[in-house]
Amino acid sequence: MATVVKRINDAVDEGLIRVSDCAMLVCAGRSAKRNSDYAPRILTCCTPSEWFLPANKRLTTLGMLNLDRMFWEAPPLQEGFAVDRLTVWVRDGWRKESVERPIQYRIYAAASTDSAKRSMLSVFPGPD
Repeated sequence: MATVVKRINDAVDEGLIRVSDCAMLVCAGRSAKRNSDYAPRILTCCTPSEWFLPANKRLTTLGMLNLDRMFWEAPPLQEGFAVDRLTVWVRDGWRKESVERPIQYRIYAAASTDSAKRSMLSVFPGPD
């Protein structure tokens, strides 16, 4: 999933395709710099060219509290819906903007109950 999302985003960055919605793959992990703060983080994402979401950012740091809770609580293969405010970087001027979006998600997990094996694919509308 990560490879597909990343390749689509690369095609957007190169101007080969244009997307209007966002896709994000989330996995539990630690900070890349400090190797601390185990939490759901963006593994990779695909956004319209107007927006940027940094990889390895915690969902809670970006304001996605409902999605963060669903990552831990939703059972595997559950599809759901959450409404969250999130912080995106607007490429025009590289400013941060807080937007509210309805987010559809699906939880994936290995057969074990190990939370490290969980991942979440989510999709939400891009810029208005």
